[in-house]
Amino acid sequence: MGANLIFISCGQRTEEEKKIGARIKEYIDGIEGYEGYFAEKVSSLHGLTESILAKLQECSGCVAVMHSRGIVRQNGESEHFRSSIWINQEIAILAYRTIVDGDEIPILVFSDPQVRIEGIMKYLHLNPKTTERADAMIKEIGTWLKTQSFPVRRLDECHDLQSGGTSRGHDGTRHAVYVKLGVRNRTRKEARFPHAVFEPCEGYAINNSGVDGNGTWNLEPEPGNRCAFKGGANDIVHRDEPLWVARIAVGIKEPDRAMKPLIVKYRIRAQGFDVADGEIQVPQTEIVKFIDERMLRRTG
Repeated sequence: MGANLIFISCGQRTEEEKKIGARIKEYIDGIEGYEGYFAEKVSSLHGLTESILAKLQECSGCVAVMHSRGIVRQNGESEHFRSSIWINQEIAILAYRTIVDGDEIPILVFSDPQVRIEGIMKYLHLNPKTTERADAMIKEIGTWLKTQSFPVRRLDECHDLQSGGTSRGHDGTRHAVYVKLGVRNRTRKEARFPHAVFEPCEGYAINNSGVDGNGTWNLEPEPGNRCAFKGGANDIVHRDEPLWVARIAVGIKEPDRAMKPLIVKYRIRAQGFDVADGEIQVPQTEIVKFIDERMLRRTG
């Protein structure tokens, strides 16, 4: 998700309705940093899951165009015009995301003035704008995009230090320290299909004995690239629970305790999350402090 995905919920009953949805998508696609998704008709549950529902889960915002779908008569009430059930359902799903995932999803609604706003939409304070000419709607969408704050959903890197033991030889004492590298999720949404790349600087390498030293991996290493790791639908990064991915060994020799600074470039993503990239820097002072605290605990 490099760009903000805008879900376009628009009727497709007539050719005119389809043209409006397609034009909105074309306009949004032409703005840097944005991508429009115009919901296509699907003919199977698999297609519904893979397209419409998946995009509702991923999108950063929504533009809905509510056309009239005829008259509804209810007992004890006067007749009124309703809008598309699909559009009401899609907006309800976005409202659920706001409540459960904590994502504030901006929604811009255009509505036929005959249509009665009902159901959950009455309580979302969306203030629908009247559907006019397509040109007027496009202008309104442009203003809306400039003034909205869209949710950013990314995974974070995390690292920790782990002792690898101390050895004493004829050339002095040597401390082994492992730098554990992992992924942390600070959002309320479970992150599935995680993918992480950790590339250490020259002089260091990803340890090939797993995250525990016994060949266990929480994310499978990609064949031919010992710096890349990927997971599937059952590999979940839960909120505030680090998922450890790899280790790098660092050696410190007494008494000089010299070491080359460790810098790791990372790139992390997951389904429905933006790509996060940057650098992890582990200086000598951090390693030495860890060794001293460990030795103090042992002697204390």
